[in-house]
Amino acid sequence: MPPEPPASHQSLVDQALDALAAVVRAFGRHGFDLDTDRQADLERDCEAHARRVLLGPSRGDEAQSRFGDTRRFVEARRKAEKAFVERQVERLRGATSELLIGIRSMVHGERSTGKEVEAHVASLEAALQTGRLDVLAGAVKGAVGGIRTVMARREAGFQSELSRLGEHVASLRADLDTTRKDAETDALTQVYNRRAFDRLLEQQTVLEEAVRDGLLLISLDLDHFKKLNDTLGHAAGDAALRGVADTLVRAFPRRDDHVARVGGEEFAVVVRGVDPSGRDRLVERLLKGVRELAVPWEGCAIRVTCSVGTALWSPGEDPQRLMRRADAALYVAKSSGRDRVVHG
Repeated sequence: MPPEPPASHQSLVDQALDALAAVVRAFGRHGFDLDTDRQADLERDCEAHARRVLLGPSRGDEAQSRFGDTRRFVEARRKAEKAFVERQVERLRGATSELLIGIRSMVHGERSTGKEVEAHVASLEAALQTGRLDVLAGAVKGAVGGIRTVMARREAGFQSELSRLGEHVASLRADLDTTRKDAETDALTQVYNRRAFDRLLEQQTVLEEAVRDGLLLISLDLDHFKKLNDTLGHAAGDAALRGVADTLVRAFPRRDDHVARVGGEEFAVVVRGVDPSGRDRLVERLLKGVRELAVPWEGCAIRVTCSVGTALWSPGEDPQRLMRRADAALYVAKSSGRDRVVHG
């Protein structure tokens, strides 16, 4: 086969121009967005330069100017891309440095986790010093995984500590409730004491002003209690007081019924939802329960009676006046023979 004839000078120039245009177009297709320029704009400008390379004159000053413009365009773009990449790398380094500072601040003072996290931070700093993104990326991945594990363990510790503190607070609250109950309870009879009774009576009169469903105050006093103490002793008297308190609690079992010991042998009961007919029935049941009470004591039974005074709340009446009316009725019951009830 005869050898191919050598290419003409014009043919070589055309091939060179085609190659240059292809390079310029590839440069446009594979560029990337910058802070100020978009890749689509680059591709459009590269296409314009490629057409000028292919369609413009190939000789003379005009050709030199055309090729010079393309070279300067490519150089300027490459410089802009280089500067952009350098800025991004610097930003990445800055962000990584801030991350390291934040991690150190987060674990400051935590000895149990600080050493482990510090080791991960040191590996990140070493990778940062290399300036290689692949090394930094690997270090970040490893450090993030390690720190996440440390933080998960730390969080579990926090939750355990919170649970322990919660149990401690619950225990303290229970102790506080017990203390508050003790402060409101008569130590001997385990019913309300005088301070708690005064507060309850005030609350109940305020409520009665709003609901008007019948508020009854019962005031009672054990008959001949001093004689009981003088004959059998104070321990026997205490046993009798406990027996009467238990009887009152059984006689008034509702949630809105409040029994209190307001003096030595004096008791008071606040009852809601009572009308005059209901009052009579309640008090008779109370008297019957006390009469039937037999408190065991050294082979015998202590028996007691009580005198009772009652007062139904009147509109606008304050707790003090209500108490005075009940006490006045109790005085009449005691002075007229005891073991009876008088309604005030």
